[in-house]
Amino acid sequence: MVKDRTETRKKAFNLDEADSESAVLDNPRGDSPMLLWRLFRDTYHGQIRRYCLAFFSMALMAGATAGLALLIRHAVDGVYEKDARLSSWGVPVVIILLSVVKGLADYSQRVHMTFIGNHVVAELQRRVFDKLLQLKLDFIGRHHSSKFVSRVTQNTQVARSALTSTATTFGRDALTVAGLTAVMIYQDPWLSLGAISIAPPIIYGVHRIVQRIRESSSREFTGMAHILQATQETLTGIKTVKSFTLESAMRERFDRAVDGMVLRSNAIIRIKSLTSPLMETLGGLVVALVVVYASWQSVASGKTPGEFMSFLTAFLLAYEPTKRLANLHVSLQRSLIGIGRVYAILDLDENEPRDGLDVFGGRAAGHVKFVKVNFGYNRKPVLRRVTIEAMPGEVVALVGPSGAGKTTICALLERFYDPRKGAIFVDGTDISTLSLSSLRQQIASVGQDTVLFSGTIRENIRMGREGATDEEVENAAAAAAADFVRKLPEGFETMVGERGFSMSGGQAQRIAIARAVLKDAPILILDEATSALDTETENQVREALARLMQGRTTIVVAHRLSTIQGADKIYLIESGRIVGEGKHEELLSENLLYRRLFGDGSDDDERAKAMAEFEIFS
Repeated sequence: MVKDRTETRKKAFNLDEADSESAVLDNPRGDSPMLLWRLFRDTYHGQIRRYCLAFFSMALMAGATAGLALLIRHAVDGVYEKDARLSSWGVPVVIILLSVVKGLADYSQRVHMTFIGNHVVAELQRRVFDKLLQLKLDFIGRHHSSKFVSRVTQNTQVARSALTSTATTFGRDALTVAGLTAVMIYQDPWLSLGAISIAPPIIYGVHRIVQRIRESSSREFTGMAHILQATQETLTGIKTVKSFTLESAMRERFDRAVDGMVLRSNAIIRIKSLTSPLMETLGGLVVALVVVYASWQSVASGKTPGEFMSFLTAFLLAYEPTKRLANLHVSLQRSLIGIGRVYAILDLDENEPRDGLDVFGGRAAGHVKFVKVNFGYNRKPVLRRVTIEAMPGEVVALVGPSGAGKTTICALLERFYDPRKGAIFVDGTDISTLSLSSLRQQIASVGQDTVLFSGTIRENIRMGREGATDEEVENAAAAAAADFVRKLPEGFETMVGERGFSMSGGQAQRIAIARAVLKDAPILILDEATSALDTETENQVREALARLMQGRTTIVVAHRLSTIQGADKIYLIESGRIVGEGKHEELLSENLLYRRLFGDGSDDDERAKAMAEFEIFS
């Protein structure tokens, strides 16, 4: 049992080995201090006033702390020299004033730096999210979504701690140490030199610790991505998990990810904590040196107790900020890796092309033509010399077995991908020369996988055309046979659960159809758009779609005979090739395969069997 648990932990610790393909996203790029400068340069806009106020507050804190150390000399000497007037009245009053100043300054710098940190996080999250919207679909498809989610959430959060801790440490702690060092030098230059001598071993020790922590920090971020991945996949596929009783399997996956995260976090804590014994040991040596030296100075040179106490107070007050300065480089490694992962996304050269022409003048005629198009995913060919044409207002059906390339043709038309060879034209213009926005404004699409967003039904339909009136939204719903909406207790204001879990598949698909109706585009793509509907509802939606298709170029991907019978042209696709084209009656008489698939008298089961045989022997 223990052995199994150990093996599980080892697997968890090395989960990221399976992600070598994602090196472009997992590259930490956190070994350069220039990342901090870049982060500041990218996010300082509008924050200069807050930075100035924060640093001014930090300077006040440093000055007040140094003043308190210096006052100790007068307080102690006043008592021992039996002249307590200054120590009894002046020193306490000044101490109170300095303490008030220090407290207010600390409050001010914390508030301003927190505001700055929140601004940094918000700015980076906006930039990363905008970048995700610009990335090519094939690049996003090659990586698990948890990697992108962790960039928007976890990695942007560490940028706040990196920038604020660096500014605070160098602003507050460095100034405080400088002020207290000046007090020590003022009291005793030689003793100060001895105290400062601990810096070289501290620097060397911190350097060794940083080398060890860098790799562990990178693994920590990867581990968090695995936790997100396990959680996200479980929630996304919760119906499948429960249907196949996969709870224990998913729990085991999650346990492996959590165990790996615990191991990584514990390793980082052990390494980071090494700075504490280093600082405590060296600090203790210096305090012992100060006590011995001060005792000798009091006897040999007549130094006053106040000078000794002032020096010792300054040294002890400088100890904590000095320790924070020493820890800064160690702590920054984790943050730098997170920031590096954010910039790894922002620096990607995987954007969709945004430049291009807009030749439609607002609305295209809808003439679609593919000319000898070749395409493949990951070097695996999917389409081979595909040539199809849809005249304005025509209904063109794409039929064939699963994996033949029908959906890929639709994706190429929307330019989610670009052909390897050949060209695609809309109204005689190569779509590779068009701007993506102008092209996609001409296309409305309803897929077999219905996508609904969190929000109300009205908001989901209105995504088809921003600015549409409530009446237009409701008319679109009526055209899509979504009459069920009015029967809901809250009607169009009913909240849609994540991915539409709160409604049936048919209801969700009719909302998606209403969204396409509202867009009112000249080119319509229906990829198994009625697959989730029962027969009665399908008949209603088919009538709505028939009205919608009037005057529009429609490309239909379907297996049901009822869907393709009325098409103006049908293309039969086998393994990415066009193996037949024509009207339904023509293909029945001329194409043996089509007759086996869609011949009169063949029911859905027979067609499914023929499709399967077709896939096996193609």
